[in-house]
Amino acid sequence: MVKYLFIDGNNMAIRSAFANKDLKDKNGVFTGIHYGFFKALISLKKKFNDHLFIICWDGKSRRRMQLSAENVEKRIITSAYKANREKNKTDEKFIDFYKQMPKLQEALACTGIQQVYMPDYEADDLIATYCKMLRDNNQIIASTTDHDYYQILHENVSLWDGLRLKSVTKNDFEKEYKITPEQYVDVGALMGDNGDNIFGIPSWGDKTALEEIQKHGSYKNVLDYYLKQYNHLENSFPKIESMLDL
Repeated sequence: MVKYLFIDGNNMAIRSAFANKDLKDKNGVFTGIHYGFFKALISLKKKFNDHLFIICWDGKSRRRMQLSAENVEKRIITSAYKANREKNKTDEKFIDFYKQMPKLQEALACTGIQQVYMPDYEADDLIATYCKMLRDNNQIIASTTDHDYYQILHENVSLWDGLRLKSVTKNDFEKEYKITPEQYVDVGALMGDNGDNIFGIPSWGDKTALEEIQKHGSYKNVLDYYLKQYNHLENSFPKIESMLDL
């Protein structure tokens, strides 16, 4: 059995960059991403020294981009996946972040820690795939603050939140949320994700979405339930009208 620690590189890097956004070297070059990332990495090494570290980086997620573009064309949604990130290209703090990223990856290469990048897939896709492939005979920890990872929790897969210094296991999740990890993707489908420009049910947040999945089990069951309620009200309209005629 091998103990793996998968790190969502972009998740850790962007937190590091913004937490230390004012750090510069003597030449005025921003270094916050390096300071924060290596500080977090050293902390992980101390806590999980017996684990094999693997850092995964974001690609472009071609599948999500393509599906959302098709749905924009069909007028199902108004804008594509992560289309709201276009403004980042002219935002100075994001420009600095992207400038530092290649140097960070180059520095990490000197540590001997394996780095994984695939152009068409994001880090969460890579980590979820590794977890599914390896979880039956190994112990796995995914280091991230992204709640989307709840759906990969398993008897042999847990999460480490380096911001809150908190571990989350499958049992922890089920006790708190009263659903299975597999159902969490349905919660996400209902509430959407403003950060990634994913549309959910208007005015529904994480609390309402979770309550509906707890009640009905899946997003399809939720939609079926409310469609039935709508049809019931629609069928009652003629009766109301006839009563008004009297």
